[in-house]
Amino acid sequence: MDTIWLGFHLGEAMNVLSWAINRPGLVKASQIVWRQINPETLTENVDAKSWLDHELRENNLSDTVAFLTSRTVSEFREQRVERSEFQVHCVTTVGLGNAERVGQRMMSQGESVGTINIAVATNLGLTEQARLEAMSIIVQARTAAILEQR
Repeated sequence: MDTIWLGFHLGEAMNVLSWAINRPGLVKASQIVWRQINPETLTENVDAKSWLDHELRENNLSDTVAFLTSRTVSEFREQRVERSEFQVHCVTTVGLGNAERVGQRMMSQGESVGTINIAVATNLGLTEQARLEAMSIIVQARTAAILEQR
């Protein structure tokens, strides 16, 4: 893959729960990808979902779950943790240009938009309730990390 793509290979098709624009909800995927974009690429006149779907088709990645980010994807972070038979693997890209509050825009003119995209895989299957709880904990951890950096 080109340097504008980052791939997180899951090893086999797994249940993936996300709010990614290309395949939201609970889907099967063997890979999660990040597509690095230039902020000028997705203007108000561009349909982001259609644009991303085209990019995924062109790169034979239509069956993946995809994140969009203006963060340089080569600057991702990765962590693996193992406790007894339970293993967790996390890949993250972090760009804080849009760190703001719900309902209140805080970007100043000239700032680029940034995202925090987190993909987490476990070696054990999770129930629907456990997946939702894990997602909630991940969102809380992301928020706590942002607050600690202020």
